[in-house]
Amino acid sequence: MTRCHPLRAKELEACKTSIASQVCDDYEHVLIPDLTEKGCGRLEANQLFATFKGNPKIKARYLMVLDDDDMLIDDDFVGILKAIVEKQPYDLVIFKGWHFHHGVLPSPDMWRRPIQLAKIASFCMAVERDLWFRYIIRFGLKARGGDFEFMRAVYKEAKSIYWLDRKVARTQRESW
Repeated sequence: MTRCHPLRAKELEACKTSIASQVCDDYEHVLIPDLTEKGCGRLEANQLFATFKGNPKIKARYLMVLDDDDMLIDDDFVGILKAIVEKQPYDLVIFKGWHFHHGVLPSPDMWRRPIQLAKIASFCMAVERDLWFRYIIRFGLKARGGDFEFMRAVYKEAKSIYWLDRKVARTQRESW
């Protein structure tokens, strides 16, 4: 799921290219538009996530957020994720990413520990479909930390978590 800022067309193209580079093509890429002209409606775009609740068009078993200014850096990610969850279905798969300001996330001191704000990014987890839809309404409830409110609820509710020790995604630029 990609939130699309109207003024970041170049970043969106890089994001889409990184997804299209996956060796395993067993994925869907859903674009969620920010419907404002200047791109200040991030919370509006977040609320659009909730409109996908129970949407029969989305067949995915796992969902993740990869914003338009983020990109996948592991071309084998989809295939690796698929192999992991076919052996045993997990509620949540957490993996590493690189953030412009914070470096590797989840930060090394937080690996295999309960998640904390600014120690993980939304592109660091794939969430089982039912769990995603149960808590997606919490995504973006606040201007700051909305992604984290969703991630914290999902983490708290997950009964089975797989920690994939691989860097999967990264930010493309400094965030605002």
